[in-house]
Amino acid sequence: MFFASRTDSQNLYLLAKYTNMVPRAVEILLRNWKAGGEYMHYALHFLKDSSYCHTLLSVNWTRWTHRDETLFDLIEVYVPEEEQTALTKAVLKADIRFRHPLERLHAAWASTWRLAIQKQEWKAAKDYLLKFRALEVYHALLNCALEVVAEEFLGRNKEILENWKGDEEPFPEQARRQYMEILKDCRDLQVNVDLVLRQSMRIMWVA
Repeated sequence: MFFASRTDSQNLYLLAKYTNMVPRAVEILLRNWKAGGEYMHYALHFLKDSSYCHTLLSVNWTRWTHRDETLFDLIEVYVPEEEQTALTKAVLKADIRFRHPLERLHAAWASTWRLAIQKQEWKAAKDYLLKFRALEVYHALLNCALEVVAEEFLGRNKEILENWKGDEEPFPEQARRQYMEILKDCRDLQVNVDLVLRQSMRIMWVA
């Protein structure tokens, strides 16, 4: 699909244009990745489209070694370190958004991840994600998974707190307590959540 006779822009345009490439587009993009922003632009474009996201947690179509079994392995191998976290989080967020059924051949940790994102309480979700350690998931992926799920829960609780109507209704103490618990756990686990969500602690002191 990617040919030396074409420019990167031409190769990327054709990858996005041909519908028959959709199931493998993200994998092909990662295997040919180059720094500079253009590849990231296309990756984020694909990850906003449900049709490109059916196999995010699946075993790759092409496998040469034990280090290229999933998209996350490809990110670790082919994507520059400074882009890995943003891209890994984008893939995980896309899976949360679309939640396509898992294919028969999927990452060893995929079922645990799906159970975690179904939980309604942060502690239960966190406990599932920490099981990644027993599955020998590499540290960077575990951290990204914790960041993404923590930010999801922080966002939910932030919305509840910001929508509180004052004396017209009881203060949502449970939302405030969970917000604080998440931030504490993230500090303890050295997980860096979104700065805006960290700075929103002021909303928790409204009473």
